[in-house]
Amino acid sequence: MKYIFKIFILTIFATFASCKSEVDPHAGHDHGEGQHEPHEEEAETPENEVYLSNTQVKTIGVELGGFTVRKMSDFITATGSLDVPPSSVSSVHVPEGGFIRNLKKYIVGSKIVKGAVIATLEHPSFIQKQQDFLELQSEMIYLNQEMQRQKMLSEANASALKNYQKIQSEYSVKQIQMKGTQQYLNYLGINTENLTSGNITKQVYLTSPSSGYVSAVNFHNGMFAQPEIELMQIVNDAHTHVELDVFEKDIYRVKIGQKMTFSVASNPSETYEGKVYLISPTFESDKKTVHIHAHIEGKKPSFIKGAFVNARIWENEVTVPCLPEKAVVTADNISYIFVQRQKASSEIQYLRIPVQVKKKKDGWVSLNLMEQMPTNRNDKIVLNQAFYLIAEMNKGTTSHSHAH
Repeated sequence: MKYIFKIFILTIFATFASCKSEVDPHAGHDHGEGQHEPHEEEAETPENEVYLSNTQVKTIGVELGGFTVRKMSDFITATGSLDVPPSSVSSVHVPEGGFIRNLKKYIVGSKIVKGAVIATLEHPSFIQKQQDFLELQSEMIYLNQEMQRQKMLSEANASALKNYQKIQSEYSVKQIQMKGTQQYLNYLGINTENLTSGNITKQVYLTSPSSGYVSAVNFHNGMFAQPEIELMQIVNDAHTHVELDVFEKDIYRVKIGQKMTFSVASNPSETYEGKVYLISPTFESDKKTVHIHAHIEGKKPSFIKGAFVNARIWENEVTVPCLPEKAVVTADNISYIFVQRQKASSEIQYLRIPVQVKKKKDGWVSLNLMEQMPTNRNDKIVLNQAFYLIAEMNKGTTSHSHAH
């Protein structure tokens, strides 16, 4: 009986020792008095937040910003060119055949003002015409005096009437000749009001008929120029407009007054604005297009006559806040954007905000916020790495350690 009791006591002791060992896994190990292993304080990360180290942010190149106001409505695409009205293009011709002298340094692209001297024109006939004018002028003075004398004689003697009429006729002929010569000299640019035998000139000035930019130069010093040859072309860009071709299938969507935007092929990153001004009633059967005339509003491109343009004619003028497509990511059928919140020395906090995507166009997205944006003015939207942030969030990390 005593033997059985001892076995019972030993069994209880062993069971107790075993339980103690499970409760205190460090039992039997001496750590020294007052010594404890340090450990980090762990805090659970909210499901709508994600943290990146500064190294991660730098590596993936996170870009920050805000909403950009853009047109997201439908549009009609069109191509065309820059142009000016015919009245804004001037040609320079010589008034009479002659030799080009003293040509000024005007080249294509040079700015020129109305009346500026381009060159001088020389020819012996210019001298002869001035001489003819002065001779006619002198003859008319004599004929006028003789006509007055014969008039007085005809009043006293009827036989003198015939002489008076003859002188009167000669005077009229000379007057016509002088008027014609005077007009010719004025056409050449020679002022007959002050013309005397002492200031007869062998040259006339070739001047600019308008202000603008030189678009063509077709002459040089010493050449013999003829009136029918265009020597220079000058374009005034004050009324630059856009000429567009719209396909037949789209023309019903175009109305006078519609807004349009366009870019020039030589600088596609710059956008300009305009408005549809005229729609041609004629159909271009070879190109299956209709011609559209649009006026530029606001800033104008550097004018190059005939420069190719790409245009969009907008069906309405609505503009909405937009973000780049890379700022939006979709997970489990819900779209999100991220906002940078707190920036510490070693990490940066990003807040996930659900959004409703409305429309996508040309790499941009219009959307509605499903939750209110943070009101802190320093909070900025992540513009390009939403996919990376959602991937980090979905790695399954449920806790986030903060060093204190």
